Amino acid sequence: MSHEPMSSAPSRQATSATRAGGTAGAVTAAVAVWLVARYGAGVALRQPAFSARGHPAHLAVGFVIVVSTVASLAGWGVAGLFGRAAHHPRITWVIIATVATALSLSLPPSGHGITSTQRLALACMHLALAAVLVPAFAASLPTRRRSARDPARALPHRRNHPASRCKPPRIRPELGGDLAKVLVEQARQASVPHTGGRGPVQVTARFQPVV
Repeated sequence: MSHEPMSSAPSRQATSATRAGGTAGAVTAAVAVWLVARYGAGVALRQPAFSARGHPAHLAVGFVIVVSTVASLAGWGVAGLFGRAAHHPRITWVIIATVATALSLSLPPSGHGITSTQRLALACMHLALAAVLVPAFAASLPTRRRSARDPARALPHRRNHPASRCKPPRIRPELGGDLAKVLVEQARQASVPHTGGRGPVQVTARFQPVV
């Protein structure tokens, strides 16, 4: 029993470290795109307006950090859910994350009040976030979740335990005669009170020794 925590703890730590690194990398990638677009290409990034009376809003780097962090943490939770519930966690995560990325890419082209260059920069931030987050979280998930009845879940020290290879003891043939006498005597003693004074009932017992 003392070996179970030691074998499972490194796996959880490695999973958390991988996802934490993916989250930090995704936020950094989104911020890097913002910096390149703002100071490298000189594009004043704005968010499109979606209402008729709305106006485009300035897209600050702080807002990019907050939105990227929230999206990454949400993906962390979804990946953890797939790891516990899905039969094929890795491929399920990749499919769902790809669909979510495709849906998010519909936001930059929509709305009004911004230029095509600004829309392209917004789309690149979405893609940069997904390009880091999806493979990082996929690497933290198993390809197939083992069921509770899977014999492969048994620990090696349990499968190779000497008690698992023990065979049930066998009765030696030379003890068969003595055991038969004891059984016949017990049967005769048990039948005496029920004879009604007519004497003991003859009991015949057969015993086949185990070879």
